[in-house]
Amino acid sequence: MRVAVAALTLALGLGAGCSKTVTVAPAGPASPAGAEGGRDDHDDPAVRAARPDAEAFLNGLLAGQFDADPDYAPVAARVKGYATWAIRSERLTGEPGNPIDYVCVLDGPAGKADWAFRMTRQQTGKWMLSTADRVTPRGGP
Repeated sequence: MRVAVAALTLALGLGAGCSKTVTVAPAGPASPAGAEGGRDDHDDPAVRAARPDAEAFLNGLLAGQFDADPDYAPVAARVKGYATWAIRSERLTGEPGNPIDYVCVLDGPAGKADWAFRMTRQQTGKWMLSTADRVTPRGGP
C-alpha cells in the first residue's frame, strides 16, 4: 500500500510544505535492514545530523500524535501498543538523496519487536519518513 504523506507537524520540527510518499510494507514476516549485523553509519556526520528528526518522529509516533492522521495512520497502527524505542542500526543507503535506513527495537506490554524504516532528507534540510517496514515481534514480554 502506498500512502501519500504530508510534512510532519511543525511541533516535531520536521519541515513544512514538503510532501512525500511512504511505502508501508504488507503484514507478514520482515527482515529489517541491519538485522543481520554489518555496517552501521551512526558516526557519519549526515546520520548524526538526521538523528534528532528520527528521534522526534519516533517519540511522536509512539505518543499517538499520528493515530488520526490519514497519511500516517497505517504506520501508527503498526507500532500501536509499543511504548519505548531504541535505535540499533543507522545506515546510509548510498541511493540518490542518501536516505538513511533505521532499525529499532520497540518495547511495550506485549514484549519487544524489531522495526525498520527509512528517512529521506527534504529540501528544507529536515528528515522525513519515506518507508516503513513491518513490525516483527520477538515474542514474550
